[in-house]
Amino acid sequence: MEPVQEKNDIQEYLEKNPYFVMAPDYSVKMYKSLRDISREIFVDSSTISRKIKDSLLNECYCMSKTTKLLFYIRKM
Repeated sequence: MEPVQEKNDIQEYLEKNPYFVMAPDYSVKMYKSLRDISREIFVDSSTISRKIKDSLLNECYCMSKTTKLLFYIRKM
């Protein structure tokens, strides 16, 4: 991956990957869609969507029923 050259590069990346997910180990990953998140953390995409929609700050915490791990998700 090439280093970021300009502010526009960052903005473009955020527009393509608007979901920010923090895992229990504090690692952070950006995602393009709720379906992509759902496949990786084992939380239904409709659950994530509903929780984000109900939040004033476009964020939520979701616990995976499979792994019992808690994830922080925010829509930029």
